[in-house]
Amino acid sequence: MKPKQWHLMEAVAFFQSQGAPGDQQALTELFWEVQQNKGGIIPQKSIEKISHAYDVKKSFLREAVRQTPGLRLAEDMHELEVCGKKSSLKHGGDDLISFIEQAYAVTDGGFSVQGGFRYSVSHRLHGKGAVIRWDGTTYSHATPELIKALVQGEAVAAK
Repeated sequence: MKPKQWHLMEAVAFFQSQGAPGDQQALTELFWEVQQNKGGIIPQKSIEKISHAYDVKKSFLREAVRQTPGLRLAEDMHELEVCGKKSSLKHGGDDLISFIEQAYAVTDGGFSVQGGFRYSVSHRLHGKGAVIRWDGTTYSHATPELIKALVQGEAVAAK
């Protein structure tokens, strides 16, 4: 027997019967369920569908999510791009990719809930050594220590 597949609009209807969106607890429980079933983040598309179904503003829903510790909107995630060119891979990029994917439980094109970032391996970056781009800033000679500092929110000057 196949497990029942999760559907956003069924969850929206259920939590509406529990009092959402007026009942903050029911709305928060809906967000937790969405996040659990969408890979650890709440996608913008889900916010749009909930907004339409409940006839509330998307900004209201986004703010409700942001006020709950542990809930994450996809739009609030950092962006981490790692160079996958042969030249970068030969100069530490392959080890850096392995570190990122193991330490932050993420694969190319995915989201790291632990790290709070979207992750991709790209062939568009230019620099020396292992090259990354974090939220639009390019870093050459990137190391696991640099990645850790960026994830922890420490200010790091681009090299």
